[in-house]
Amino acid sequence: MLAPEQYGSRKNKSAIDHAGNKRFTMDVIRQSGTKAIYIANDAKSCYDRIILMVAYLTMRTHGISDTVAKSTIYTILNMKHYVRTAFGDSTGYYGGDKWTIKPHGCGQGNGYGPALWACISSPLLHILRNQGYGTKFHTPLSEKFIHLAAFSFVDDTDIFQTQNVASECEPFNSHALQNSYADIYGSSQRALTLWAQSLAATGGELEPSKTFYIPIFPQWEGNKLRLDQQASHHTLTIKDSKGTSTVIERKQPTEPFFSLGIWQSPDGSETRQQLHLLDIIKQWGFKTSHHKLTWQQARIAVKFTIGRTLAYSLPATAFTSRQCDALQKTYLQEVLGKIGIVRTFPANLAVAPVEFGGLGLLSFEIEQLIAHVNLILHHGPQMDSVTGRLLRTSIEYFCLESGLKGDPLLMSIPKYTTDNILYSRLTNLAFR
Repeated sequence: MLAPEQYGSRKNKSAIDHAGNKRFTMDVIRQSGTKAIYIANDAKSCYDRIILMVAYLTMRTHGISDTVAKSTIYTILNMKHYVRTAFGDSTGYYGGDKWTIKPHGCGQGNGYGPALWACISSPLLHILRNQGYGTKFHTPLSEKFIHLAAFSFVDDTDIFQTQNVASECEPFNSHALQNSYADIYGSSQRALTLWAQSLAATGGELEPSKTFYIPIFPQWEGNKLRLDQQASHHTLTIKDSKGTSTVIERKQPTEPFFSLGIWQSPDGSETRQQLHLLDIIKQWGFKTSHHKLTWQQARIAVKFTIGRTLAYSLPATAFTSRQCDALQKTYLQEVLGKIGIVRTFPANLAVAPVEFGGLGLLSFEIEQLIAHVNLILHHGPQMDSVTGRLLRTSIEYFCLESGLKGDPLLMSIPKYTTDNILYSRLTNLAFR
C-alpha cells in the first residue's frame, strides 16, 4: 500500500538512497536523450496541516483499530494547554473545551507523525502515477518499462516529468513518440497542479519559495549529448489556498540545487558539491582551532563528526580522481595537525587501516568506490528496488552507447559515452 517512491520514515530507506535515485534518473535522461522537466517542491508544515479526519481514515485503512485511531485524534482535540513559568503553572488554559474551531495537524514531535505522513502521501503518489505523470523510461535491451510518480522523502517531493515513451504493453520504438517542448511543459503543469490539489485535499499546501523547475532538454552537439540552455520555455505556476497563482522560479540545467543534504546538477557536474565539502572541512578546522582539544578528543571528533558528515554524500556522488585528490589534500591539512600528526605525513599511510600501521582516516576515493560497489551488490539483483531498476537502466544505455560486448562491469569506459555518469565514475575508479 505504501508507494515505492516514498522513502521518508521507512525501514531500509534513507535520504541519500533517494538522492542516488535522482542522480541515476538525471544520468538516464542524458544517456537516453529524453526530454524532461524537473520540479522541486516542498509541502508547507505538512505535519501541522494534516486534516484529522484524513488521519483517522488513513489509520483505519492501514489496519489500526477504531479505538486506537479515535484515541489519537481525541487526545489532540481535547488537550488543554497550560503555561509553565518560574512562578508556577498558569491557572488559565487554551484548547480543550475552549476551542471554537477544532484544530488540525498531528503536531511536531508526535511519535506517529512520520509513519502517518508516509501513509497519507502514498495515495497521492499513486494518483499521480495512475494519471500517467512522472518519470517514464523504456530500457533499450531488456525492454522493461519503468514508471515512477516522483521522488518523495517525507514532505520533500521532486517530480521528473519526462516525455511520453512506449508503455510496457507497446513495442519499443525510440522514434515513435516525438514530444515538443510545449507538450512537456503542458504535462508538467498538469502534474504540478494535480500534486498541489491532492496535497490540499489532505490539508497541505506547497511552499512557493521552495518550489522551482529546471528544463532538461538534451541535444546533440557534435558527437555528444548536451543540455540545451537556450530552449524555448513556458512558465509553471502553483495556486495558494486563496486561489492566487504564483509563477515558480526557473533554473538553468547547469545550475545545481540542494536537496536531501547534497548538491546535484542535471548535467552531472559535481563542482558545487565539491565546494560544499571543502567549505565543511574548512569550517570544521576553523571552529576546532578555537577549542583546546586533546589529540585523543580530536581523533574522536574526526571520526564521528566531520568524518560522518563528509562520507554521507558519497553514495550519490561521482567525483573524479582529481576532485577526490583535492578534497583529500584539504582534509588532511585540517585534520593531521589537530590529532598530533605532522602535516607532511604520507597521505597513503594516513588513510591506511590502523591494523596495517595507518591512521584510518577517511579516503574520499576509496569510500566513494566502496559506497558504489555496495550499491551495486545490494540493489543490482533486486527486481523491485527503485535504485536497482534505475541502475540497470543506466547500465543498459551505457552498453547501447559503447557498442561493446561483454560484461559492462568489467570494461573500461570509452570517451565517446555520456559525460559525468555515476556508473562510469565507478568503473573508471575500479580500473585505476
